[in-house]
Amino acid sequence: MLTVLITVSNDKLLVIAIIYVITMESYHPARKIHNRNGVSKIVGLFSSQKMSMQIPWESQLERDFCHLLEFDKKIKIFFSQPKTFLFNYDGNKIQYTPDFYVQYFDGFHEYIEIKFVESLMKPKTVSKLNLLIKYFKVNDINFRIISDDEVRLQPRLNNIKFLSKYARLKFKEKFNFSFETTLFHLKQLVDSEYIYAAMYDNFIEFDINQELNDRIILTLKLEI
Repeated sequence: MLTVLITVSNDKLLVIAIIYVITMESYHPARKIHNRNGVSKIVGLFSSQKMSMQIPWESQLERDFCHLLEFDKKIKIFFSQPKTFLFNYDGNKIQYTPDFYVQYFDGFHEYIEIKFVESLMKPKTVSKLNLLIKYFKVNDINFRIISDDEVRLQPRLNNIKFLSKYARLKFKEKFNFSFETTLFHLKQLVDSEYIYAAMYDNFIEFDINQELNDRIILTLKLEI
């Protein structure tokens, strides 16, 4: 775990640490996820094929977000509870651990906080998030807040969850031809489980934001 100490002096922020890109080798959760203070909440582990590890989550909303990260082929790696930042602000110490760290294949990386929309209406939450946004912006650290409305956008989320059931199935030998057709017609040629596996892998192109039914258009263009 890397702890980053940020202090404020004359409205300027000073980072007393080296900010580095987290790698799979260096990753250890900065904060242990568990039920605290006797309050029962749902926690668990997301089995990530992309990361070849179990990703801890501490709410069903975070679990749903893991599904999006796992499916997105632009994302190279992702971790939960990536590192803890310690802030000194107006004489008060503030400790903050982002929900996720995400690194993309193009080299861009960011920290992400997941929040329910209703919590974003609370003055205390808004005040803290505004402070975090300011700190990260001044120190050129990419930081983003994502609400449950975005995470649980339908039918996208349900589509991804359904297709993920077929994620580990080998399928490429089933597709040696190009096509643009409906799911209904493709199922006349190839077993549906292999089609779903190819869709989850983005080997077959389709609109993830459309309802998965027999009318959805599927496209595969093989290089000659």
